[in-house]
Amino acid sequence: MRTGMDRRYRNSRHSRHVELCAKLLLVLIGHRVLRKLNSTGDKWAHLPDLARWLKEDDSKIGMTFLLLAALVLLIWIAHKCEDKEYKRLSLIFNMAIATCIYLRHMANNTVLRIPLYFSSSGIYEVQMFWRIAVLFLISYGYRMTLIIRHDKQHFASTMLFFIINFWVMISAMLHQPYNVILLPLQIVASSTIDAVLKENNLTFDLSVFIHCWLGNVFYFCQGNSNSLASINIAAGYVGLRSYMPFITGAYLIINTYSAPVLAYFLLVYRRQSSETHCMDIVTHTSRTYIAWRLLTMTVYMIIVVGQRHHLFVWSVFSPKLLYEAMYSAMMCCSALLALIVITLQSAIIPSYASYKD
Repeated sequence: MRTGMDRRYRNSRHSRHVELCAKLLLVLIGHRVLRKLNSTGDKWAHLPDLARWLKEDDSKIGMTFLLLAALVLLIWIAHKCEDKEYKRLSLIFNMAIATCIYLRHMANNTVLRIPLYFSSSGIYEVQMFWRIAVLFLISYGYRMTLIIRHDKQHFASTMLFFIINFWVMISAMLHQPYNVILLPLQIVASSTIDAVLKENNLTFDLSVFIHCWLGNVFYFCQGNSNSLASINIAAGYVGLRSYMPFITGAYLIINTYSAPVLAYFLLVYRRQSSETHCMDIVTHTSRTYIAWRLLTMTVYMIIVVGQRHHLFVWSVFSPKLLYEAMYSAMMCCSALLALIVITLQSAIIPSYASYKD
């Protein structure tokens, strides 16, 4: 009997390893393709990339297919991760959001037009997006009140899931149509890497550093670099008729640092859902992230001080320092938000700080 159980365990473990290897292979292939999506950096910016080819394609078929594939993947991921009782409502909201995103890009003539659709500048579609987002926010607010009354244990996980969902929605609206595919692929890559680390019982700190790396990888895949010229200024004016400093600045920050923030919240969400000492885990994750950012900032500050008389100090070193400072500020805000959620959970359930069933 023991031999039969051991054999079934080995077969199950072998099948899991095969599945994880297949997923890792797909992630690596996807990474190689995404590496050619946007050529960035001083040495590679001049090279042809997929984004340039998609923008030059007059038929817009490739751009349309890529955007639709990204939106379908986002809807599927959200539907799969959602609680069973809220799947239908979530599906309706996500489909409405995806429709607004497609229509927004259609109004900008970047994807195929829907026949008989009225002429628009894209502002109306963005306004509809925010109205639906407000309804989505209200529905989650009502859902949180129910959780506080009847299911306090899942307050933190539901809040973190909402933060991820909302962040992805806004990022998808602001991204260029060919960059929206980065969002679902980053979620899939994070899930796959996390599963591999758990299967091999690797250390928690390694997972933190890998997600830091993952955020940076997708940050550069989006077309960002250390040059201010790579900032997508158009993202700051999505749905706006005129320059509005606060909104424009917020849009630019969200669009630019979408991937690193998403990587952090994905890690916190999974660790909070799977570990027992949740408060300690989230705190340790945040400390490690912030420490890593401060280390990077410190090293680069030393370099900038040493190169302060360099000819290109303002054109090369200063923009990089600005990027790093804003990156660190965004991660500090993200960590603060995650800690607030966990603190609220601990206030609702005092025993949560040390143990989670």
